Amino acid sequence: MHLFHLSTRVNERTLPLVGLLTYRSDIYGIRANKKQIPKDPKFYGEPDSFPVANIIECSETDHARIRRHLSYGFSESALYAQEPYLTKYFELLISRLTEQIAGPQNGVVDLVRWYNFLTFDNIGELSFGEPFDALANGDYHYWINNISTLLKFGRIQAFGHRYPILGSIIKYGMFFVPGFGKAAMEHVEYGQKKTAKRIGLQTDRNDIMSYPFQVLRHNNSNGMTTAEITAAGTALILAGSETTAGALCAATFLLLSDPDRMRRARDEVDTAFGSETEITLKSTLGLKYLLAAIEESLRMYPPVPVRLPRRTRPDSVEIIDGHVVPGGMSIGTHQWSSNRSPRNFTDPDSFIPERWLKPPPDRYVDDDLSAVQPFSQGPRNCLGRNLAYAELRCVMARMLWNFDMVLCEQSRDWMQQDVVTLSPFYLPMYLTEVATVGLMGNNNLLSVTSITVVYIKTRIFMLVDRRRSAIENYRAYTRSSGGTLPDDAWIMDEIDGPDVSDKETVLTFAKMTANDYIAEPGTGDWNQISGRFNWSASFGWLGDGLRGHIYADETNSTIIISLKGTSPALFDGAETTTNDKLNDNLYFSCCCGQGGSYLWRQVCDCSTGVYTANETCITEELHNKDRYYESAIDLYTNVTKVYPNADVWLTGHSLGGAMSALLGLTFGLPTVAFQAIPDALPAARLGLPTPPGYNGLLPQTRKNTGIFHIGHTADPIYMGACNGVGSTCTWAGYAFESACHVGEMCVYDTVGDKGWRMSIGTHRINNVISDVIEAHHVDINISNDQNFNVRNTRLVGMFGQNNHHDGHHFLYEYNEYIYYIYLQDARMVWM
Repeated sequence: MHLFHLSTRVNERTLPLVGLLTYRSDIYGIRANKKQIPKDPKFYGEPDSFPVANIIECSETDHARIRRHLSYGFSESALYAQEPYLTKYFELLISRLTEQIAGPQNGVVDLVRWYNFLTFDNIGELSFGEPFDALANGDYHYWINNISTLLKFGRIQAFGHRYPILGSIIKYGMFFVPGFGKAAMEHVEYGQKKTAKRIGLQTDRNDIMSYPFQVLRHNNSNGMTTAEITAAGTALILAGSETTAGALCAATFLLLSDPDRMRRARDEVDTAFGSETEITLKSTLGLKYLLAAIEESLRMYPPVPVRLPRRTRPDSVEIIDGHVVPGGMSIGTHQWSSNRSPRNFTDPDSFIPERWLKPPPDRYVDDDLSAVQPFSQGPRNCLGRNLAYAELRCVMARMLWNFDMVLCEQSRDWMQQDVVTLSPFYLPMYLTEVATVGLMGNNNLLSVTSITVVYIKTRIFMLVDRRRSAIENYRAYTRSSGGTLPDDAWIMDEIDGPDVSDKETVLTFAKMTANDYIAEPGTGDWNQISGRFNWSASFGWLGDGLRGHIYADETNSTIIISLKGTSPALFDGAETTTNDKLNDNLYFSCCCGQGGSYLWRQVCDCSTGVYTANETCITEELHNKDRYYESAIDLYTNVTKVYPNADVWLTGHSLGGAMSALLGLTFGLPTVAFQAIPDALPAARLGLPTPPGYNGLLPQTRKNTGIFHIGHTADPIYMGACNGVGSTCTWAGYAFESACHVGEMCVYDTVGDKGWRMSIGTHRINNVISDVIEAHHVDINISNDQNFNVRNTRLVGMFGQNNHHDGHHFLYEYNEYIYYIYLQDARMVWM
């Protein structure tokens, strides 16, 4: 018979194939005669030898039935529905690892253990409705230890399948081996107990077992039996835990072993997200380099590196890639050998993520990427492929976001371990928290034009303790009691802030926030407020949420955060339109877009009647982590981590202006907002801390907030009038029902002065800049002995923020101090 040019005979009945895609399809796929080549019973065992049909070892008929019921739980839509469960344990992993930094080991952790804790908790939650609490307890559950024990004996049992007499001795003799018999009994009993408990849950949760349990409850004869569900659940626990944990270990190790590629992967994560909450199943799909690194890790270290054999039927002759294979032959692709074959890959033993990029470097253009099949192929491939990739990219992104990692000396030869099938050796490394989160500067910028921003002393009534944890406690107290905080919790502070009586200052802030609508500096309607520039990083434009830019002075002593407003759309879906409208209708309507026009987009189910709503329900919706206010707090927290001693100012337009004002009100920050939606309603509902002498339900009465709302009288959104039945906002689905602003209103009277009619077309920030701010100005005389700190500006970088959302933020530097004696500004109506 012919031997393949890419094959090696192991014995007279075994022919592993170092694979091309055609080999794998011929072996593992559906045949022309609609029949599969069966799994090799000498490796897996005879299908009819198992008391219960198991998805791994069962016959083709049983496999098709069982897989059909389980596949619903592994679909893409099901995976996104399961994301809250996964995210809970992603966050818990990061939290527990952060605790280890200050723990007795001083940040030295074994990632094999912690990655296993995560994957076992995840698959336990998705299979049986509850975790193993491995992450919470920092140790393996006894069932996990039993699985490891059974795996070790399973290798011996697989050897026995090849030799029937010896196999029988092994099969029955192992139950007399100390530890194995007990582990086997506990394994079965615990699986049955978990299945019975999950069946008893009366829940509509969407997890892996939802559909099989639903069919079982309806006594469908074509469904899975209770015993089959138990067997499937235990199989999924095994298949969906250590394999993924091993892949995570490999990806972490390989990146840490290559500093340049590690830096590239980290930079990609830093530039893509403004906060950790933006790292989601969907947003991480845009991390092209990290995904390439994961694929290369799976090539270098396949979780199941061995041959998954099939055996040709005794009475048949198969044609594999045009070659004749006789009956009774064990065939299959040895994954590790295929992945490391120089016939398939250039530099096969080197970690080269770039080979997976599109297009790859010329040197790797002929690599046969299809030879890498870590999840096998065909109708019996791994059901959990999508789940595994989701865990890999989300966990790696969060690890890169949160930690600086260094391999311990004993980890240097981790890839040289002799046994790589499941249960990888321990991987100790040293963790520290990332020093800078979400922001990057640029030290290679060109000279710029002069931009003036006038500083003036600003009095703000603010909290003494403005740490985020303290703010959260204050908000919880305010929401629960409705009261104000005591006098000693507040201070009247005088800090540097922007002088909004100065036209050039106002104009500079307006141009900054106008740039928030542009992803790429220097393109489109970008306002060249800083002359020629380069930038070193972009942030937050992969997702569909809060966006903007950040500006910093020469010494990083003053930082300006600028937030984009609503991207308008009659039909949602493009850019940030969907989440913008959701946040608009949540924050600025009475009842989440319910109870009014049928055109409004409903964003929650809190309405209790016409113009009435459950306030507790709305408050809970407002505090979801993916809402813009919470995202803005994440952003501010990240900025203060990077610049702990800087003064922070805020600006924004429309929705971004309102979010800036709410953030400024929370932390006592100078804020210049343009054409902002009236923000008093959400300020009251968010339970923001209220000083003595003021009513928390009437935040618009507060003085000394440091917040300035700049706008004009022809803008219906700014004036709180874009809410009638025939208004443009209503017809576009926006439910704007708030009417009052918090802070000072600086209003250009364009209706009285210019005869403008109220129109939504006057809301665009670029129109405000050209037709209002630049067109109006009157002289204001300032005392000659008053010094104003004015600095020139240049672009130094970008940042981004939101929760499965992204954004850029551009950094500007002011590079000189001058004295300012004479200023100009427009006439304003102060309210």
